[in-house]
Amino acid sequence: MGLGHSGSTFLQLLLSSHPSIIGFGEIALLLKTLKNQSAPFDLPNCSCGKKPQQCEVWNKFLLDYNPNMTNKELYLSIIKLFQVHFPGKILIDSSKNLDSFKEYYSTYDKNLIDLKVIFLSRDFRGWINSRKKNNKRKNRKDYGLLFNSYKWFYRNFRKLKFLKKINQDFLSINYETLVFNTDQTFKKILHYLELDFMEPDLEKACTHDIFGNRMKNDKKKNTKVYYDHKWMKENNTVLLYPLLIPPYYLNKKLYSSD
Repeated sequence: MGLGHSGSTFLQLLLSSHPSIIGFGEIALLLKTLKNQSAPFDLPNCSCGKKPQQCEVWNKFLLDYNPNMTNKELYLSIIKLFQVHFPGKILIDSSKNLDSFKEYYSTYDKNLIDLKVIFLSRDFRGWINSRKKNNKRKNRKDYGLLFNSYKWFYRNFRKLKFLKKINQDFLSINYETLVFNTDQTFKKILHYLELDFMEPDLEKACTHDIFGNRMKNDKKKNTKVYYDHKWMKENNTVLLYPLLIPPYYLNKKLYSSD
């Protein structure tokens, strides 16, 4: 759980390099996309390199897809599909949307499924920089520093508040720590998942991810992580500090809880 542009694709690749973990990408986004289309579906390639209709995992799901089924029913069918293809393994769902999480939360039978939540956050200044670059690349309007700072604050705060409300155990991970102290952070996550530590090797990542950033399908890039330091050279957030106390406070709290 977290926000887009916070490193979830890298985290999924890292986790799915462990032999007990398989990444399925953003399932909520997949279901939302299918609801807005009709067969034959026009979907991005699966991270396995095949079109979803030819992927050994997604092929049957798409053939059996029934638009009259609720998202809960569809989500359960994906879980059952996963259990058939990968018995005894751990499924990663990289979905970030809170409303989707609320909807699917009641799907989990706690006697059958052990739900683990990893809350991934990124320094709000780095997140804003990433959003700005993405908006420019896609020719979208950017609403500026102040608006985006509080967008980061509100969305993270709302998700944390919900997890606390339902008393859901979760592990908080900071993207910067994940990048600059990968092995130690990976050990921490595997301990939370009750798995033995193994050296991460992104080339061994096993994913069937239809939705994720460009990194998921680029075999040359997905074995390396480049951190964009550009935001560290800017002082615009310092100048606006009195107006950004809530984002700064939550930023510090998330970093210290990692």
